[in-house]
Amino acid sequence: MELEIDKIKVVGNPRVDFSGLDELVASVKEQGVLVPLIVNKKNELIAGERRLRASKKAGLSKVPVRVVELHKEAVAEAKLIENIQRKGLNAVEEGIAFKKYLSKTKHTEEHLAKKLGKPINYVKRRLLVAGLSEKIKNAVIQNKIQVGHALLLAKMNDTEANKFLKDIVAEKHSVERAKSALQYSKFSMELSEACFETKVCKNCQYNGSVQSGLFDTGRTLKGKCLNQKCFLGKVREFVNAQRKENKDLLWEGEYYESPKGFIEGADSWRAKQDLTPAYIKKVRTDRKPESYLVSIDDRGKVREFFKPVSTKKVAPQEGINVTREQRLKSKVRDYKYEEMKKIGSSFAKYGMKQVKVLCLYQLLKNYQSSIDKSFNDIFGYSFSFSYSDKFLKTFYGEDEKKLDLMYVEVCKVAMYDLDYDEVEKSSKAFGLDWKKHFLMNTDFLDLHTKDQLVDLGKELGVAVEPSLKLKGMKACFMEKNNLEKVKGKVPKVLS
Repeated sequence: MELEIDKIKVVGNPRVDFSGLDELVASVKEQGVLVPLIVNKKNELIAGERRLRASKKAGLSKVPVRVVELHKEAVAEAKLIENIQRKGLNAVEEGIAFKKYLSKTKHTEEHLAKKLGKPINYVKRRLLVAGLSEKIKNAVIQNKIQVGHALLLAKMNDTEANKFLKDIVAEKHSVERAKSALQYSKFSMELSEACFETKVCKNCQYNGSVQSGLFDTGRTLKGKCLNQKCFLGKVREFVNAQRKENKDLLWEGEYYESPKGFIEGADSWRAKQDLTPAYIKKVRTDRKPESYLVSIDDRGKVREFFKPVSTKKVAPQEGINVTREQRLKSKVRDYKYEEMKKIGSSFAKYGMKQVKVLCLYQLLKNYQSSIDKSFNDIFGYSFSFSYSDKFLKTFYGEDEKKLDLMYVEVCKVAMYDLDYDEVEKSSKAFGLDWKKHFLMNTDFLDLHTKDQLVDLGKELGVAVEPSLKLKGMKACFMEKNNLEKVKGKVPKVLS
């Protein structure tokens, strides 16, 4: 049967992008609407809004329809499935569709994933994209950013995400470069360095370690907070509380200075020489400004200062001699420090195990937050420690083969911190040969348009029918005989 276009009601279609209708309009003008639209008894459109819009543009007054009576769940499901299968929705539209479907049917995300034949993470990611700010969603729809960018931005609050979006678009960051940029940006905070209690951050959605599989953030964001406003708010709360608690003990001065006559830090070399543990405990308990002061910077770092008091009754001259001796020890220690660096480094020679140990130790310090559990499982080290001379001593006792294996694992992590040119040079140095290592895959094919796939087929000797849909063209390349045919061939665009 046919129905007048003006009588058809469009209700709740998830699609927001109806670009690319010209071909369909031309087809409707020439052949009419070949596949009937689906409506219910109230003339509400269930499936076929693209055909309806094309028919209006083509000047038709009536269109063929098929009337079905479905309950709400079936209507929502029919709209969703029809839209996805006919012309791929963008990630935003899919997310909106998934959200509406779950809301109307009360089904679980797992049920929807199974219904669509998609992994559960696919559904979860699209739902996250649907919940982003309008600016970010529009950027996805307009192809200014990829879904990977959107998922990265989903881990930040709206204000920070919108700011970082500008950087991504302006700098034309790839997803990987955006991850690296975020790692070093002001929006990314190290939770391991936080002055406040971070237990509440363990399962927070803005914790870079949470749901790494869902967001694909890789190793670079582990242990980082991506909510600058929340992080700095907690820092301010901590600082204000500490300053209020220690208002009578506060000392204001430069970070490299100490109050006159005071020793900084209970664990410092001078404190160990001049102060006893019992005395340190006593002044902390007494909290008197004449013997104990604290300094609290804007990042929440608390510094303690202790006033040394001699408990021995000694002659004045003897007391002076002790003080001079202590000063001499301090000066000698500084001298030894510089001499050990100068002389020790001069001993470094090619092939020495000690050279490997020190370089590896320094690398691990740089990449501590990026080392994942697999490294710990392989080598039996926990990297939640503060690096110390004890740990370095342990390294010097390791077997050289184990040290070499550690270098390999650290190298894999380090590769993700390089820029494009550095990765290109390094991978080539490691032995990358596109002729040997390139295998045709869907990730590479997804980068191409239909026309580009036709040209790629001509270049590689794969017969690609131009009339095929994009999905069919990709499938053509992935056929077993064609995979064999292109093996060892490198597309010019990769050269």
